[in-house]
Amino acid sequence: MRKLTALGIRARPARNTTLMELSAELPAVVLSRLLGLHISRAEMVDQGGRLHTS
Repeated sequence: MRKLTALGIRARPARNTTLMELSAELPAVVLSRLLGLHISRAEMVDQGGRLHTS
C-alpha cells in the first residue's frame, strides 16, 4: 500500500469499504481466516469499527 500512496493513489478507503462489506456477509471467524486477520481485528470490523493498520 505504501507504493500506491507514493504514486498518489489512495487505496485505504476502498480497502476499508471492502472489509465492511465482507464483514456484513461473513462471520468474524471466517473473515479472520480468509484474510489472515487476528480474530479481535475481524470482530472490530464486524462491529462497524474501523480497521487501523500501520
